[in-house]
Amino acid sequence: MMAALLVVFVLPLVWSAVLYLTRRFVVRVPGVPNDAQEKRVLLLMLSPVLLGIGGLVVERLFAVHVSLPLPLAPMGDIDGGFIGEGAPTVAARQNAISLWPLAFMLLMAVYCVVTAVLALRLLIAYTRIALVCARATPETRLGQGVRVCERTGIALAWGRSTILLPQFLLQQLSAVQTDLIIRHERAHLERRDPLYFAALAWIDVCLWFNPFVRAQTRKCRLAAELDCDARVTGAAPHMRETYAESLIMALKHAAGNARQCVPAAFSPAESGDYRMRISEIMHPEPKRRKTRLLIVAGAVLLAPVALAQLAWSQGPAAKPVAVASATAAAQFFTVMPVDGRLSSGYGMRLNPVTRENSMHEGVDIASPIGRSVRAPAGGRVVRADEAEPWFGKVLEIDHGNGVVTIYKHLGDFNVKAGDTVLAGQEVAKSGNTGRTTGPHTHIGLFENGKAVDPAGRIPLPKAN
Repeated sequence: MMAALLVVFVLPLVWSAVLYLTRRFVVRVPGVPNDAQEKRVLLLMLSPVLLGIGGLVVERLFAVHVSLPLPLAPMGDIDGGFIGEGAPTVAARQNAISLWPLAFMLLMAVYCVVTAVLALRLLIAYTRIALVCARATPETRLGQGVRVCERTGIALAWGRSTILLPQFLLQQLSAVQTDLIIRHERAHLERRDPLYFAALAWIDVCLWFNPFVRAQTRKCRLAAELDCDARVTGAAPHMRETYAESLIMALKHAAGNARQCVPAAFSPAESGDYRMRISEIMHPEPKRRKTRLLIVAGAVLLAPVALAQLAWSQGPAAKPVAVASATAAAQFFTVMPVDGRLSSGYGMRLNPVTRENSMHEGVDIASPIGRSVRAPAGGRVVRADEAEPWFGKVLEIDHGNGVVTIYKHLGDFNVKAGDTVLAGQEVAKSGNTGRTTGPHTHIGLFENGKAVDPAGRIPLPKAN
């Protein structure tokens, strides 16, 4: 849960903030927004969100494992000192960290509630516009797809071919000014801006907590309006002043009625955006491409961001622990994995099945079938299957920092690959699967890929 919060929300928020601030204070892009470049910047801002969701999906479906330190605290609180006499029990330790999932659930609840409210408002706005368009009167003398109504204060483009004009605005505009407004809206239709503006509106709904993305969607709307203005003035450069006057009149009538989900003569924006549009209509500036370097650099930096998200999507790693010594490892693991009797230790031995000397990379705990097998420390399950007939059902837990425990000859699994487990949590049942001479659980410990003796590191029963 915390991993999802990190890779889908936190990291994309930080990324968009860095991109926005770099563009504003380091690159310092001058001039008016360029439509194509603003779209690329927005896509660059949204890429970590898509990569984070993709990382979670890939990790869940294909069990991809990438080890990187995680900036998360919960698992570090799970693994404490070796439980001795008078020490806190596993249940007490788990209760101590129960605020983390509660905090996550609270944050997600707030996000879902606000998103639902914003989505509802957007759907209501769409419904109202659709009803107004359906009830509007077709005005063929003004052109194909043009409709006139009395219940909207703005001229807007809707759907694939509809242009909606308010009746009282037509009464204020001359025939030439009306034609220029219709050209503006028709340019939106040619660009398919109704769908584009709808996508921007839904991005604002889903990422309402991200002010940098919302600032970029506003800039994308402004760039789209400027592009439509340029198309109108490019076709009729001698009508620049008339066109500017018609937009100012449209602005006066659109006050309080603009919708961010539809392309209109004046979509909601700040007063500075309006001044920029009028200024650009009257005195167009040459296009500048200074943002291109930022886009290229950002695209290159997406690779390490994607790698970090894929690694962090696997859940929190264990608290960094020095496991070079037996004492440090003993402090890392807190729970005895299975009750029973130590029947075979670590090292060279006579294999009871093959009757040959071989290295035994672990210890065997003899116990009846069906006894609880527990995680000795918090971590993430990276394997839970029966891929090897010799060892039967096998389970592996990655505890972070190169520490992995493995359990063989199990019975039933209580977890699956990808699950995050707590210290003391039941992960499986003991069994007698694979090639064995009796019911037991094999426990192996690996540090940075090298097998080490679990004795002295993991709490184990006595040999009796």
